[in-house]
Amino acid sequence: MKNFENKIRKMKFSDLEKLQLEVRTKARRARSKEKEREYRNQFYMVTEEIDRRWTEWEKAGHGFQG
Repeated sequence: MKNFENKIRKMKFSDLEKLQLEVRTKARRARSKEKEREYRNQFYMVTEEIDRRWTEWEKAGHGFQG
């Protein structure tokens, strides 16, 4: 899992969104509970990274000014 974390930290935002969709689909189609759990954990890690980047971006003053 550590390798996966390092991989997602280096990815571009658009690639993270694609990966999130891909991993979610794999989790749904997994044939074993173990694989499903692995893909679901990867999905949550990617989602956390996306959320972290969004909050950084908003803190920098780029967020929605409503």
